[in-house]
Amino acid sequence: MRGLQHLRFRFLCTISWHPAASVRILREHEGGVVFTLGRFQCVKGPGFVLLIPLVQEMVRVDLRIQVIEIPSQDVIPCDNVSMKVDAVLYFNVVNPERAIIQVQHYMPATNMLAQTTLRAVLGQHDLDEMLSERKNSAPTSRTSLTPRPKPGASR
Repeated sequence: MRGLQHLRFRFLCTISWHPAASVRILREHEGGVVFTLGRFQCVKGPGFVLLIPLVQEMVRVDLRIQVIEIPSQDVIPCDNVSMKVDAVLYFNVVNPERAIIQVQHYMPATNMLAQTTLRAVLGQHDLDEMLSERKNSAPTSRTSLTPRPKPGASR
């Protein structure tokens, strides 16, 4: 009986000493994916989030528009002339649950998808065509990236 009271006292002391471990505050631009014993439970929005210590954990996701510089890529268009192209990618996470659970690291995955799409889209055109219609290539790239947010939950 005495051992049970001692265990209860220790448990209460541990919880009272670690209130910071159970309280999270999410900013307006953040989302939190909450896991209970390793399983997905819910997505929390901005504000005060209360977690059960040692049982629940939360992964923060930035929901703002992110900017990634795509490094120079060697592109070979239809007329077989090698050229270097660089780009800038703007994206934001639409579904935090899918971004965390379905993709191991969504930032590098999005970067690699953008690089591959850049090479594929520009490889379909001639060099003269790309140079003359430079301003029209951005919407083509956008439509190429837009239908693919399902695996990475970002667009």
